Amino acid sequence: MAGRVDAVREQFSLFYRCEVGKVTGYVVKVTGATVHEAADATQAAFVLAWENWTCIRNPRAWVRTVATRELYRSMPDRRTLAGQALVGDSAVVEPGEAWREVVAALAELPLMQRQVLAMTADDFPDDVIAHELGTTAQAVRQNRSRGRRALKAVLSRRRCGDA
Repeated sequence: MAGRVDAVREQFSLFYRCEVGKVTGYVVKVTGATVHEAADATQAAFVLAWENWTCIRNPRAWVRTVATRELYRSMPDRRTLAGQALVGDSAVVEPGEAWREVVAALAELPLMQRQVLAMTADDFPDDVIAHELGTTAQAVRQNRSRGRRALKAVLSRRRCGDA
């Protein structure tokens, strides 16, 4: 029994180490949250993942969905805690300027396109994206195509100074 518990703990630990940064980035891209806010939501999602680990069929998709929901659930609190980071700035690696540009441009796209593009960037196959977003694989492909075109147009407009 102890061997099985250790194996599960090690499996979860490896999953956490590989995915925590990616999930935080996903939440920022989809919601436009700050890195601090996304990290808090991601941590809450991983706590829930650990509590339900043996029941989760697709942990990569599950934790992204839960982290996004956790962020939206905390939104009223965000207004009252604005600017009060739980850790100092030196504890969080801030993304580069190009990444911030893309995140700002993504914020102009419809939610479904943002979600599809973010999950595609995290290497999810179309069938998994469709399942997690409650749509079809065809709709995923269509949203990805439209999202890429729209993102390109927004970035182009911003770089030309018309934003």
